[in-house]
Amino acid sequence: MSKIWEIDFTSFSGSSALDNIGNQDLTVTSGSVKTVKPLSQFNFRSGVEFNVNSSMEAYNLTAASATNTFISHSYGVSNQRSFVMWFLRNGTPAVSGTLWANADSPYTSTKNGIAWGANPSGIEVIIEDDIIYTSPTISANTWYLSTLVVDRSSNKVEFYLNKDKVAYSGVLPSSGQADLEVIGELSSSLEGEYQLAYTSTYDHALSSTEVGLIYDSYLEDTYNPYYFKQVIGAVYDDEGSALSGANVLLYDHYELEVVDQAVSEAGGLYKLHAPKAGNFSIYSTKSGTSGGAACSITITSSGSVIYYD
Repeated sequence: MSKIWEIDFTSFSGSSALDNIGNQDLTVTSGSVKTVKPLSQFNFRSGVEFNVNSSMEAYNLTAASATNTFISHSYGVSNQRSFVMWFLRNGTPAVSGTLWANADSPYTSTKNGIAWGANPSGIEVIIEDDIIYTSPTISANTWYLSTLVVDRSSNKVEFYLNKDKVAYSGVLPSSGQADLEVIGELSSSLEGEYQLAYTSTYDHALSSTEVGLIYDSYLEDTYNPYYFKQVIGAVYDDEGSALSGANVLLYDHYELEVVDQAVSEAGGLYKLHAPKAGNFSIYSTKSGTSGGAACSITITSSGSVIYYD
């Protein structure tokens, strides 16, 4: 699967969203999109949260010229795109509020994309102003995978909810420059309470098998590191010399298990990946050397690392 764009949720601030694949970074249109660390029920991934606060909160894809994200666009050589997004409803979104959409400007309605439906706890898929799919109620505090496949070479649109293909259309989104394309809220009067995680574009029409693989990976299928925090350090022997080839373990005091391990490299350097915030110990040992070394750390929900002797 060739991915051409993805929001890097591991490094952005909320006001900006970086794309390390195609260098099509985003900035927030207005308001203040909230960075979520950790995500609800999936705490080793970070993401964004949209709130009801009388302020439009959206990433303006058009203004950023992030063409790899456009639902309404001419796609070039492949003539295919797949738009993939994990989302979670943690409140009641407004009817016609949007997730990933192309609309007129100023906004009056969604022309193409995914929006919250007349049942505000469900979603609608809209192509050229027509609703091609209305979902059942989207359960609160549950992650869902949405995949919109636009195949201009075969004149078809498909939509998957989780692993199931639930909609098909022979009508294509308009191929011209969109008036407005956003991820998030298109209007301050159409706000919602929801979180977004893995959000990406592929350069071809994903098959049902590929969609299933993304779903089964459950937010781990990402170009960017999916751990919550990387911890970098070095191992030294009793004489103060850097020790390469040492086994280094990260032990989670809550789960009571080793959650990552590495072997120190030249200069004694190691990198460990913590899956979430919490209290951990780092242990290092090497055959042929006496004893071992250990230190304790706390990783806060904001990603700060506090070391203890």
